[in-house]
Amino acid sequence: MYNSTLFQLIKTLSDKEFKQLGLFMRAHLHNNSQMCLKLFSIIEKAYPHLDAPILAKEVINKKIFPKVDNYDSSSLRNLMTQLKELVEEFLTYLEFKSQEEEHYRKFLLLRAYFNRDLSKQFEQSYRKERSLLEKIVLKNDDYFHHRYLVEQLDYRFKIGQGNKTNMGNKLQEVVFHLDTFYLLNKLKYNATSKLNQLNITQQQINADDLRKIIQSDKMHEYPSLHLYYYISLLFTENENHEAYFQQFKEYLFKYSDNNSLSPDDVANMFSFATVYCTRQWKKGFMSYLDDILELYEKMLDKKLMHNNNYITLVHFKNLVIVGLRAKRYDWVDKFIEENINEVAPNHREAMHYFVRALWHFYQHQYEEALDVFRHYDMLDSLYPLDRRTFLLRIYYETNAVIAFHDFTQSFERFVRETNKLRNQQNRRSYLNFISLARQLFNAKVNPGTTKEQIERIKQKIEQTSPISDKQWLLEKWKEFS
Repeated sequence: MYNSTLFQLIKTLSDKEFKQLGLFMRAHLHNNSQMCLKLFSIIEKAYPHLDAPILAKEVINKKIFPKVDNYDSSSLRNLMTQLKELVEEFLTYLEFKSQEEEHYRKFLLLRAYFNRDLSKQFEQSYRKERSLLEKIVLKNDDYFHHRYLVEQLDYRFKIGQGNKTNMGNKLQEVVFHLDTFYLLNKLKYNATSKLNQLNITQQQINADDLRKIIQSDKMHEYPSLHLYYYISLLFTENENHEAYFQQFKEYLFKYSDNNSLSPDDVANMFSFATVYCTRQWKKGFMSYLDDILELYEKMLDKKLMHNNNYITLVHFKNLVIVGLRAKRYDWVDKFIEENINEVAPNHREAMHYFVRALWHFYQHQYEEALDVFRHYDMLDSLYPLDRRTFLLRIYYETNAVIAFHDFTQSFERFVRETNKLRNQQNRRSYLNFISLARQLFNAKVNPGTTKEQIERIKQKIEQTSPISDKQWLLEKWKEFS
């Protein structure tokens, strides 16, 4: 009983919603089963303590079926199923009444007028709904879907009335909103698959269809479509990727500032932009580092880095690293001090130590960084692998031969034994990193290292996969030149 789907559904309700459920259950329009109401009343008395002894199956069974001597699990189970279906109907009702479904409710009213041949009421409601829709600034996929539903119903209405005036324009309007709804979702999911590097079988976007729907004089009317269009260009026109990205970023800032995008689209667009820039930067396009920092600053301002009122750990760490890689040391210093209290309290002190160690490291203050990284008990609760990676890099940079070799051996043992790595591929990526870092270090401290040996190490770095910090290894290899 306690772990039933029925109880799981009820637990998701707020106190206000649970009271509304009581009204829903007592309305004959929704529920005409007195047995279901009796079961609900028992639950109602115990609410919100859904683990109370009075809700045990045997106790409830005795109250609902007092004349049955033996516990009948099938009867109670069937009754619980009936009540569960009523609760699901109530949840559907809540969704239907939600603000997000306001236009869909108006469409259903239009359809009711249409099905009942109430011509005057239909035309009045259609004109009113169309006027409201044309004033909407947030033209996302929901907007295009609703416009399609409304316009195709008006098209059917006019055909039924024998009114064939401007039917070509009306049908074009129906097709436009249907095509745009399809295209916008196609672009959105295509971008998502590229963002997450998912290999999915999908029909390619037709470039001619794209050009027909997205015209220069219409583009700015549909911000969401406009941005996803640029994302598609980033994947199909790679030779112009920098120009396309700068246009994409300009419009992203503009549309997100004037609330022309839904919150979901804003979050998705910024996520795409930061991941795209990071990939371009790792390919060697260094100018994207400034773009990443600019995006992070905007995300910070819009609280897109927050979850449950706190900046997420990964965002805090990434922002610090990007700022340091861009050599914005004073900016990072100020960011840390002004925003460390935005990190969840249980991770705040460890994060403070970690980013302070990074701040020293990227300024080549290796002794200071080493002192902070030695707070291993605290930092290992947060970033055990990152801490060890940076310690390896410190020993490498300072030519600490004994410390480097001792540490790489302990790092290797940790990688093999830890449960912090989710799969064997991640484990292998760290082991490859340690092995290649060791080869680079030996070449660095050995005065007899030849150019051929160094070149072989480079080939190994380029050909080995996966590697956890490949970019740093290649940077260290370049220093031999």
